[in-house]
Amino acid sequence: ADFNHDGQADVIWRNYVTGENAVWLINNNVIESAVFLTKVPGTDWNIEGVADFNQDGQTDVIWRNYVTGENAVWLINNNVIESAVFLTKVPGTDWNIEGVADFNQDGQTDVIWRNYVTGENAVWLMNNNVIESAVFLTKVADPNWRIEGVGKQFEQKLINDVVGDTIANAFNIGTLDKNATFRESLGSANDLEDDYQFTLSANSSLSLTLNGLSANVDLQLLNSSGAVIQTSAIAGNSAESISSGLLSAGTYYVRLSLNGSDITSYTLNLSAALPIYQYEFTYYYNGSNNCKDYYTGHVYAYADTYSAGQLFDAVIGNNETGYAGKYLIKSAIAAENIADLGKVFVDKYYNSENSTSYTPVYFGQGKTSGTNYLGSEYDFIGNSNSSDNDFGLDKWVYDISYSKYNFIYYYNGKDNTADYYSGWVYAQPGTYTVGSLLDSNPNNNDIGSNGNYSITKSSREGIATDVGKVFVDRYYDIDNSQKTYTPYYFNQGKASGTNLLGSEYDYGNSLISSQTDFGQDSLEFDAQPELFGSFFDIAQVSFTTGDSLTANFKIQNTGADARPFRVAFYLSKDTTMTTDDRLLAICDLDTIAANTLTATISKTLYLPGSADGFWVKDGTNSYHIGMIVDSLNAVSEANESNNANRGIGSDSKEVSITNVVKDPVVNYGAASGNPLIDALLNANRAYWNTSVNGGVITYSFYANASGYTGREIVSEISTTIKNNVRAILSSIESFINVRFVEVADTATSCGVIRYMYSDGKANSNDAAYGFYAYGYYPGSNSGGDIHLNPNRATSFEGSAGTYGYMSLIHETLHTLGLKHPGNYNVGGGTTEAPFLSPTEDNTTNTVMTYNNGTSDTQYHGSKAITPMSYDIRALQYLYGARNQNADATTYTFNTVYGYGVANQFFGSTTTELKQSIWDAGGVDTLDFSGLSGGSSYRFDLNPGGILTTQSSYNGSTYYDYGQDSQPTDGIPQGSQSATSNFGTTIAEGTMIENLITSCGNDYIIANTASNVFKGYTFGTFTGDDVIDSSSAADSLELAGFNLSNLTTAVSGSDLTIGLGSGSIRLQNYYGANGSMKLLVGDTYYTYSSSGSWQAVAVPAAITAPNASLDIVAAASGLTATVASTSQVQPPMSPAACMCPICSGTAVNLLGTSSLVAAIGLG
Repeated sequence: ADFNHDGQADVIWRNYVTGENAVWLINNNVIESAVFLTKVPGTDWNIEGVADFNQDGQTDVIWRNYVTGENAVWLINNNVIESAVFLTKVPGTDWNIEGVADFNQDGQTDVIWRNYVTGENAVWLMNNNVIESAVFLTKVADPNWRIEGVGKQFEQKLINDVVGDTIANAFNIGTLDKNATFRESLGSANDLEDDYQFTLSANSSLSLTLNGLSANVDLQLLNSSGAVIQTSAIAGNSAESISSGLLSAGTYYVRLSLNGSDITSYTLNLSAALPIYQYEFTYYYNGSNNCKDYYTGHVYAYADTYSAGQLFDAVIGNNETGYAGKYLIKSAIAAENIADLGKVFVDKYYNSENSTSYTPVYFGQGKTSGTNYLGSEYDFIGNSNSSDNDFGLDKWVYDISYSKYNFIYYYNGKDNTADYYSGWVYAQPGTYTVGSLLDSNPNNNDIGSNGNYSITKSSREGIATDVGKVFVDRYYDIDNSQKTYTPYYFNQGKASGTNLLGSEYDYGNSLISSQTDFGQDSLEFDAQPELFGSFFDIAQVSFTTGDSLTANFKIQNTGADARPFRVAFYLSKDTTMTTDDRLLAICDLDTIAANTLTATISKTLYLPGSADGFWVKDGTNSYHIGMIVDSLNAVSEANESNNANRGIGSDSKEVSITNVVKDPVVNYGAASGNPLIDALLNANRAYWNTSVNGGVITYSFYANASGYTGREIVSEISTTIKNNVRAILSSIESFINVRFVEVADTATSCGVIRYMYSDGKANSNDAAYGFYAYGYYPGSNSGGDIHLNPNRATSFEGSAGTYGYMSLIHETLHTLGLKHPGNYNVGGGTTEAPFLSPTEDNTTNTVMTYNNGTSDTQYHGSKAITPMSYDIRALQYLYGARNQNADATTYTFNTVYGYGVANQFFGSTTTELKQSIWDAGGVDTLDFSGLSGGSSYRFDLNPGGILTTQSSYNGSTYYDYGQDSQPTDGIPQGSQSATSNFGTTIAEGTMIENLITSCGNDYIIANTASNVFKGYTFGTFTGDDVIDSSSAADSLELAGFNLSNLTTAVSGSDLTIGLGSGSIRLQNYYGANGSMKLLVGDTYYTYSSSGSWQAVAVPAAITAPNASLDIVAAASGLTATVASTSQVQPPMSPAACMCPICSGTAVNLLGTSSLVAAIGLG
């Protein structure tokens, strides 16, 4: 290879001991010099070939590391390594690089490989150091066959006088598609002319150079008829050159003519350039689609530089957004102006933050954004060129930058001797000038002056949607109250105006009226009354729930006359009184004159009863009773912040209130008749009847001084476990119509549900601590008690999503009357029938299962953090359904196991787990737009369905515990079933109507409600979705689309709608349930199987269904029936049980007959 472009072949060396690399530069077989290249230590890296890999006319070097499988190219310029480009890694030592050459005649150097183990052969087809494709050649299995060489004619050296002297016998070069170099001589033996013939296969531009002369030689370009097209005739032995315009495809000649008789050698170089094309492109910052910023434009380049449909990465590595951005070549059209070669024009920038498109600065000025092909473009958005608004170079992203201007509005136009207010406005840079006075309204304002805005400060802040917004943070009432106010809209986090200075309109306090408004360079905030409590007292300090009491109070007004207003009295669990506290009474007062203190006023207040949900569960009996003056904000006041919480004696008092809670009684109900419910009910259907106390079930934590009547030795559980229990009971409350009240655990009283550590020796022959946990069904004495092995305390202290946490739910549900759903009990006992089938007996349906990862079940999915859908249905049969989320509710998902409702979050954003949603009614929505676009999801809207990923759905298998005769021997027995790894289930009886799709590939199963599927917005990638089981009652909203944006394909009973960058397949669209309606623009359509859009009527408004349970006669469940005293509770038979995975031994249990209504097993 020629490393220094002297027309001489040079030699490259590598020392595999020292790692040194060098080139011998040779001239006529003489080593003129040696050039040492970068040292590459070790023997792993091998030089595998030399060629021009980036078409710069320089010889480059390809390397392979046969240990790591890495491959790289040294890009060399005049014996200097300019850069190293790493190619795709090919691990192992079987594949060998055997040579480099142009295999597909695109002028690019390609690489040939051979695998001497498998006999495979392949070629990497390259384009500017990028592997465009790999082509496999015929397999030669015999490893004795070896590739010994490949060839490419980079240049030709001719023997003197073989070149013809006329065009008739010209030397035929053949097709010229890149470069050709010839070395010859003129002048000997009357050799005065040399002629060359070549062919252009496509319209091309041509460059000819003639150098190395020692005599005067002229250079001419001729057409196929021999007519001269262009001549270069410089006197003397100077080099000659010709650069043509665009030549048509065909045959041409080059003539060299010697002037005189001197002999001279020469070097002739011919270079043909392919046609120039205008390539349209889109640059995606995320490398694939328009979910992130992108920009569009075109670049001028030779043919085959790029190709339509190609994803091109100009710069290796991530851009400013953290992604490896790529250029998508959209199309190519012919161009002719070689002066445009390499120029890049960016015509539009699309910003994903505000869904806005921009015209870049240079394009708007008719200039290029770059001059060295894709990756060289660098441009700006806006009116100034700075790092705040630049983009390009396959690196920088446009950061939206606007100006925030701080201002003061002076009502007198000059200073703060009259009212004024302050704030800020967002605007385009340059809209206002710091230090200037601005008058937006030439007329006088309310005080008779021409007010002005003083611009005090500016900074670069805000986003596009902020532009024009005015925020007023303070109003200074100088001429009346001499006080400062926080305006109404600012208190709500809202703007006072949206159209720059002069558009602001706000209120001085929370009362919206013409007495409190100001703004628009016109309106002034008026003077206000000032009301507050000055005296508050209650004669007693100790009370019992349900008591009545008398509050004595006085109200003072230090401002203007106050019209009639209301005083509200509240009961609070802390020292701060708000309208969110428990309202006890109201007192409406008449007008109070300015600067007046009322006489003492008395009001009777009534405390809530013991069953009321207000009372705290931690045993606290310290509360505050207080008043809020003008609780309805009927009076516009100078200061609204002092209507409450001025202090004890002024408007509140601390009191002690004891809550006396009556325990529920044990009742025994009838079977439901639904086997899926009855499989979870204990044999006697024992439950806590709360009709006697207003729906309360008490619970407590054993205290070490309390005493215990059972045989076990017990002790107090840790604070962490207590907090887990409280969280679990709060969760269960959201599903059923009871309230759990925590009571003190003493020697004389405790909760009907009681948690404790225990040695587990319910019987004298039981082994101490030979169990994990157990709980008793509802009953007297030990009924409702939960025993935990203290040696397993760390397990029960685990957070939601751990086995110990799920076990606490499991045992708690035993104390509420639920049993195991399978035919199993640890130690050989059996659970009373009926049973769930093995395919239903799993943690997706119930936490009462033993198929939860214990012993030989080999379940490896996530744990549940709530009762699951079967549990909820059984509990609601016993205790009624909670009126939870009965209005229109939106469930916003961050993961399929974590969602938010309003300002509450349920589940987790990081830990895979299972949980269940109960919704009592309303038209509800599942919003999955916040899910990652990198996953495929499955959303089953049916009651009992699960919201999860497609890979999680039925992604875990388990063996049925009930079919294993030795469930702890490590050898699974019986049938194997599948269930989901994680996700959120929809409880039985819950109907959710609407769904907003994710950015991933969604498989959606409709339910029987009138479903509305949303989230498909023009320009937003939403994946390739499938909607199954839809009907004519359902509708699909395609926001921003029109019919021309959509493509359709009918296959059998399915309809697929193409959205440009995604699709929706409507399974069984033409089935018996009818065709879902499609909202496009403002019109609803259906699509016929014959291929036409048909406008249809607007669907009827969705009527919110009531939550229904087919097995619950009333929402209150069995617990609302009158408590029975005629039934006799079966004898309580204490028996230990254990978690088989946590204990290596089994205990013998009593027979089935002694277990009825006795215990729930671990």
